[in-house]
Amino acid sequence: MLPFRQGDKLECIVMGMATTPEANPSKRAYYGRSLINGLVQFLSKLAENNVTITKFYSTSATPTGIAILRNAHFKGIGQIGKRIVFELETMSSDAPLARRYLAALRKQGMNSAS
Repeated sequence: MLPFRQGDKLECIVMGMATTPEANPSKRAYYGRSLINGLVQFLSKLAENNVTITKFYSTSATPTGIAILRNAHFKGIGQIGKRIVFELETMSSDAPLARRYLAALRKQGMNSAS
């Protein structure tokens, strides 16, 4: 694994995010939001360090995981066995995750120009 370096342009694979099915639905939704918020905070830190993630990839075989990725505007691009492969192009997507990330990159660009 290589470190993130200022000025890098990278593609990122999100290998897995999961909540425990044993938790009640409201607690499980809370855990899910916490995972996503943590990802957004991490991406903001990358943007602050001028690291550009151009694409995200992920896979899922579960109906819930597939629905989450589709709702997040990831596009299905293929299949590996029973897993659907998804892609999100951060630089051109209107997905909320991409918009927030691009806003953080723009803010960093403005701060760098000062």
